[in-house]
Amino acid sequence: MIEFDFTELNLLNKLLSKVKYSELDSYELNQFANSPITNRIMEKIQTEFKPLAEKIPRVENSRTPKFEFKLENYVGKAITNRLEHMDLSTFQTIVEWDKSETEKFAKDILGIIHFKESELNKLTEYITEKAKEKTRS
Repeated sequence: MIEFDFTELNLLNKLLSKVKYSELDSYELNQFANSPITNRIMEKIQTEFKPLAEKIPRVENSRTPKFEFKLENYVGKAITNRLEHMDLSTFQTIVEWDKSETEKFAKDILGIIHFKESELNKLTEYITEKAKEKTRS
């Protein structure tokens, strides 16, 4: 049985309430999507869900895209689109980071999704360049 701590339950409660009863703006969406707490929740759910899902027979659909991160695929486009809408104060913080801090942030954004090191490097570079661009204006 999955056990959640208070911060995880709090995040789930806030997210579900927002989804059900109001509209998420891009700032709020980024707060949920980029949170390491969301990653912890997803890891816990995957631990329990994946074995159950594998027991259920399904018809394979070969046209369904593989769920992994590439900067150029649909997952990458969704992530970079969200990054476009981060607030200026976040970009001002990122521009001060070294590469390892930016890479950690990129890993937090990706969470449990599969990715290759080369794609992580592309995302890290994208975040760095976007922060420089947004803080120049």
